[in-house]
Amino acid sequence: MSFRLAGIAGGCGAGVALVAGLGGCNLVAGLNDYQVGSGSGGSTASQSTSSSTSAGGGGSCGSPVVVPIDANADVKSLLPNQNGGSDQTFSVHLVGGTSEVHALFLASGLHEAALGKNRAELCVQHASPAAGVGTGVVGAFEVSLAWNEAEVTWNVASGGVSWTLPGGDYEATPLDAVSIDGQADAETEKCWDVTSYAEKVAGAGTSDRGIILVPTGTNFTAVFFADDATNPIVRPVFKLWACP
Repeated sequence: MSFRLAGIAGGCGAGVALVAGLGGCNLVAGLNDYQVGSGSGGSTASQSTSSSTSAGGGGSCGSPVVVPIDANADVKSLLPNQNGGSDQTFSVHLVGGTSEVHALFLASGLHEAALGKNRAELCVQHASPAAGVGTGVVGAFEVSLAWNEAEVTWNVASGGVSWTLPGGDYEATPLDAVSIDGQADAETEKCWDVTSYAEKVAGAGTSDRGIILVPTGTNFTAVFFADDATNPIVRPVFKLWACP
């Protein structure tokens, strides 16, 4: 079963700034031109659906195996035919239920690296506060339909194959959810516990359709560095541990 979180009725609030190209309200231009900062903060994802960022999610499990994301795109409800697979930044965004942005992630090497691991996180680096608005909760879900980074849009998954529900097909139960402040969390790392997903796809790459981040809240935008970011240090990754 797949579903899509429903938006919250209403329009853009006064002074709301949206990601460039979304349309409506006040746009913040040039997201793909942000320079990479030094970054700060580590990662902690709780075993429940309320994780946050502080010191290492692996705890006493030692250093993680890091698997780079090699397919990453955001899809926009106001620009339903636009592909964001080559952008240096991506966003998760929800304003009044009328404008939504979801983000997708896939790592071709995950199914091999996840063998023998029993903890996994999806980690992304928060970008400039100038593009962030409000506070929201962002859920990580397993995608249930194959998609292509160069073709995916709000309406289409790949090769002319449409999503069953616009914005992406994904499993009903979130893997994890994280509360994010669009401005205050700038230049910190955010991580979601995706252990059950990594264990499912371990050794079975053909069944791996990736992760989608879906926001909830009102007047919320957060911007992160994508897999095409100039500085590889801030690109999204999976972190894997074999914990005792």
